[in-house]
Amino acid sequence: MSQLTTGGTDFSLPDEILAVIPMDPYDQLDLARKITSMAIASRVSYLESERGRMKQKMFDKDRIIFELQEKLGHLQRVCQESESKLRLALDENVSRGGLHKCLSERKFVKLSKEKDSLAMTAKKLGRDLAKSRVLLMMFDICRKKLLKSFEYWQLETFKRQLMQSLSDDNSSQAETVDIGTCDQSVPRVYSEKDEGMNDYVAHHNFNGSTDMGNTDEAPRHAGQRYSITPYITPRLTPSGTPKIISTSASPKGYSAAGSPQKISGATSPTKPQYDGRASLSSWYPSSQQSSAANSPPRGHPIPGRAPRVDGKEFFRQARSRLSYEQFSAFLANIKKLNGQEQTREETLRKAEEIFGTDNKDLYFSFRGLLNRNIH
Repeated sequence: MSQLTTGGTDFSLPDEILAVIPMDPYDQLDLARKITSMAIASRVSYLESERGRMKQKMFDKDRIIFELQEKLGHLQRVCQESESKLRLALDENVSRGGLHKCLSERKFVKLSKEKDSLAMTAKKLGRDLAKSRVLLMMFDICRKKLLKSFEYWQLETFKRQLMQSLSDDNSSQAETVDIGTCDQSVPRVYSEKDEGMNDYVAHHNFNGSTDMGNTDEAPRHAGQRYSITPYITPRLTPSGTPKIISTSASPKGYSAAGSPQKISGATSPTKPQYDGRASLSSWYPSSQQSSAANSPPRGHPIPGRAPRVDGKEFFRQARSRLSYEQFSAFLANIKKLNGQEQTREETLRKAEEIFGTDNKDLYFSFRGLLNRNIH
């Protein structure tokens, strides 16, 4: 058997590989993660050895430049000595007169030729020195670009793997979500100066933790929150295949009927997928709740458990209902909590002051998010 069929897609694999690949999909994902880690480690070691070779070449170039500079200085001294000899010869020719005039002229011609030859040699060495400097500068620029590209690739790989791991951990505990409701968009009520604030919260998955930050700071925060060995990717799958609870005999697990679907908005490379948790339908206007009647029936709620609040939808509602100053103060409040500058009780008290009496539902939702992340 030279082909592996999964979900209607054929993957051509040799029989030797198929003989050692485990049958469980999660074990296959773990094996792929380990193979990827080995490939990354070998690539990093190769780049480090390449950097060492380039550094050695740079040292050799510096040594050559130093030797050329010494030669140039020596030739300049020789040229000065030749000029002084020429001046002395001219003085002697003028002083001695006609007898030594012919000899002086011959000596002058010889010295002139030597001077021209030395000047040409000095110019050639100067051009070689300039070329060596240009090559050294180009080599340094290429080395910096190579290091920057490698660091950027490493950070992007770690970010994608971490976001995928968080998404997998959250989706394994997610409840059934009304697709028609989640796809509703919230109108934007802020001006263009709020675009920087959009980057502050649009790329944040609140269900995993309460950390808020910019997209560029995500790898740094992730490195502080998760102790991960360098060049080893985090575990992307659980140790065993999870059991799916469903209201029917089918193993789909998302609803009583229909096929499993991922719930997401307009997917972009910088925005993570929705974590699949149920959002509060009371945050939507009545015109947007009309799609709930035509949506598939929801799964049975888990007894003794409060409905989970979607952090993405919470920030949408807070941004649409609060003013720009209130929303900025709310984000600063969360940032202080993440930086351990204040306690959870102080954060809740300030959030209640910011929301006011007109937005009590937002305060209760925010408190529920904090309580859920504590557990």
